[in-house]
Parts: sequence; structure tokens; C-alpha cells
Amino acid sequence: MIRTLAGFVVCVVLWHTANAVPANREYTGQGHCEYKGQIYEQGEKWSEGCELTCSCENAFTGFFTCNKRTPCSETLTTAPPGCRLEVDPSNDCCRRAVCDIFIGR
Repeated sequence: MIRTLAGFVVCVVLWHTANAVPANREYTGQGHCEYKGQIYEQGEKWSEGCELTCSCENAFTGFFTCNKRTPCSETLTTAPPGCRLEVDPSNDCCRRAVCDIFIGR
């Protein structure tokens, strides 16, 4: 489709991918999303360990996506002196160092 806008030619490309299913997406066609025997409803999200996060995109067709989880910003196995490791609230697979610092007399 070609249109003109204020004397300029604007080319609009329409892309249709209704039958294309990328490798990380699946269709179950059962009115819900099903992953490894678990049933998920429309919009429901789940994790596959610390590797993937998945989401039921279309429960009517059973369409869901899974993507790699965001890697941890820090890879801590032990806390520095005066600190402790806690679960990172933004990613429950990660740990972060929390240090209590007291300033004063």
C-alpha cells in the first residue's frame, strides 16, 4: 500500500504471520494453555525454574510464549563482611547483598 503525506511518498508494508509459529511458541488448541501437564488461564504467567518465564497469551487457542529469564545482575554465593544475602525482589532466582551501615557516634 502506498500513500502520500504532505508531498512525500509513504510506503506501508503489511506483514501477516497467522500461520508462522516461532520455535519458542506453541498452540494446544484446547481453550486454555497447557504446559508440562499444567493448565493455565488467559494472562496467567509461570516460571520454568530459573531458565524461562512463560505466559498464556490466548487461552482460546492455547497459545503461550516462553522466554529466557533476565540474568542476575550479580552472581553472589557469599555475602561480603557485614552483609547478608537476600532474595532479589525483582527476580526470585537471584540473591543480592544487603549491608547494614551505621553512621554516627
